[in-house]
Amino acid sequence: IWSFYLSDNLAECVDPKLRGKFPKRDALRVLNIGLVCAQASDELRPPMSKVVKMLTDGNCAIPPPPHPAPFDL
Repeated sequence: IWSFYLSDNLAECVDPKLRGKFPKRDALRVLNIGLVCAQASDELRPPMSKVVKMLTDGNCAIPPPPHPAPFDL
């Protein structure tokens, strides 16, 4: 997923069976939140209260995910 993120092609990670029939903005939002949450160090991960807010409040800003550790690639 990181390679898609870095090349600005995160939408390519969505299940191809959907054939592009999904709200792209929402899919990108969820994928970005997942990247923010998938850090090796718990210190870099947001608290669950923040994750819930990011998932439920479309106006809540999602911070850019920190670059992954080498073993996360």
